[in-house]
Amino acid sequence: MIPVCRKLMQEGAIRPPYSINFCLGFHWALPADPQSLFFMTALMKDPAPWGIIHDGMQDLSLLAAAVAMGATVIRVGFEDSVSSAPGTAVRNNFELVSQAAALVRDMGFEIAATEEARKILELPTSG
Repeated sequence: MIPVCRKLMQEGAIRPPYSINFCLGFHWALPADPQSLFFMTALMKDPAPWGIIHDGMQDLSLLAAAVAMGATVIRVGFEDSVSSAPGTAVRNNFELVSQAAALVRDMGFEIAATEEARKILELPTSG
């Protein structure tokens, strides 16, 4: 869909700020693997913030690959998976989000607070 998005941007139907989410692992979508991430990011001619949604996630490894490749957004939650490691189900979303946040910090990056994230994504602030 990236070529379609580019065309809609050129026509002015989609206006900045841009953010792209790659949805991998869903039925009829690209597989959730690093090769799919490389392919999708190669299609982006103009730099834009991007992120990943990994349906059926069994561990955090693809999220780590995405962060290492420059993803600015990773999504985790029970709607996509209840696993953080093979055979290991978490008890709640908080646990899953905490583990993903720890992973990002362990990789040397910081997590944006809510208001900071709104500014980065150019969304209205609550204040």
